[in-house]
Amino acid sequence: MPLWPLSIVFPGAGWEQAGVTDQSHAAVGPTLASFHDFPVAQLTAEVRRLLDEAAGDDWFHSFSFAGNYCFPVAERVCFLTDPQGKIIDACFYREERRWGLLREIHVQGRALPGSAVVRHLVETRKPARIHLPWLRRDEIEAMSVLPLRCSARPAAEDFLIALPARPEQYLQTLGSKTRKHLPYYLRRLEREWGDNLAVGPCLGPEVTRELYQEILDLNRQRMQKHHRESAWHPGVVEQRWPLVQERGLLYGVYYRKRLVAGTLSFLHANNAYLIVLAHDPEFDRLNLGSVVLWLTLQHLIRLQLGCFHLMWGASFYKTQLGGKIESLFRVTGFSSPVLAAAGLLSHALGIGPLSALASKGVRRLAWEIGHLGRSR
Repeated sequence: MPLWPLSIVFPGAGWEQAGVTDQSHAAVGPTLASFHDFPVAQLTAEVRRLLDEAAGDDWFHSFSFAGNYCFPVAERVCFLTDPQGKIIDACFYREERRWGLLREIHVQGRALPGSAVVRHLVETRKPARIHLPWLRRDEIEAMSVLPLRCSARPAAEDFLIALPARPEQYLQTLGSKTRKHLPYYLRRLEREWGDNLAVGPCLGPEVTRELYQEILDLNRQRMQKHHRESAWHPGVVEQRWPLVQERGLLYGVYYRKRLVAGTLSFLHANNAYLIVLAHDPEFDRLNLGSVVLWLTLQHLIRLQLGCFHLMWGASFYKTQLGGKIESLFRVTGFSSPVLAAAGLLSHALGIGPLSALASKGVRRLAWEIGHLGRSR
């Protein structure tokens, strides 16, 4: 695809008026569709909204995922606009220098390898390595369009539940035992707790900081019981709080006004993404996790959403509730066969890329690879 410089006049919408001042961009063909590459910090709220809108139903491809949920967040965004200035596609990323010599691009969120934006980044930034996470199996095949040597490995699982028009229809899609147990668990809880029981959703600004902390504390207790460490360290908790206020849905089960079970999901377009499932281990016998999931599902169906994503990782309850597994992969593209071989070896040995090599040897290898690239 031919690329050539443009003047600072942007077609269509005028990104300078939108608060974007970086002048790194190029035209694509005679239609003057344009690439733009900006620091995320320069983007106005309106441009961020447009980037989210351009992601369609795919939250992994949105600004809110890459710029607010991912840790660390994206630092730059490269996006493509049509002649009218409408955003067609975007790629959020961080750029690093390994050993001060080799350029690495870490894509945050999902960016299709075959997209014009990713190809533009590879052609203009010329990274020694580029990392693309959260790719579906069929999307990995598109890596062949890039002039890179690529390796892929499983990274996570997403379980998708297609939501019908009514809760009764959803129940009919489940196995007979699950179909029977979900309503039963709720009736038993109502019978045992009576007026001490309260349930209900909080959306966006309705989620207080106290509730946010309480559900994460319950999740931490649940993780500790299974001898696992929660990924919600203080930096992540603080970073994601604005996202909770913007698009969070917390569905809670309360005993004597105290949160004892809950789900925290993020809503994007026609989809909901389950991020936290938590309950007080004191009430394990009452199957509170199943109860709050059933209540959450009913609420999402009433909101007329199309799909519920049960993230992250594989658990029995996800398939029990009808989730269809979708494996997600992390793909790394290498600009040289030497780097590709070193990367594959380090992964096989379970160490960071080339980290077992002596510092002087690593820098020498990096210089030689860089020199080889410049001489081509």
